[in-house]
Amino acid sequence: FSDQHLTRAGYHFVEAYPYHDADRVLRYQKLRYEHPTEKKQFPQRRPDGKDGWFGDAGDVRLPYAMLRMRAAVHNTVLWNEGEKAAGALNARGFVATCSSNGHAEEIAHHFRRLGSLCDRR
Repeated sequence: FSDQHLTRAGYHFVEAYPYHDADRVLRYQKLRYEHPTEKKQFPQRRPDGKDGWFGDAGDVRLPYAMLRMRAAVHNTVLWNEGEKAAGALNARGFVATCSSNGHAEEIAHHFRRLGSLCDRR
């Protein structure tokens, strides 16, 4: 994995959003890069097993913050657009998630009660 094409174009790294499986193994990360005048970029990477990274998420798709949601099995899970918003809701005591590419159907089968929040722009 290399982000040189982004950093050379003026993007800066903001945050890495980890996606763990039920065994607490990091399966992939979604990275947030921002630019002063261009759209945000969200490349994905996964561990290569040798202290490096492959430049994609692989075949596994998991809900963001899955371990938190598994611990709160009796709560309604809020699905929203983006890890940043899910993290903010989780920090306020809600149980929130999203999927790495924005499709709720990838995570809906994990939960009995899934509420959807729209991103207000």
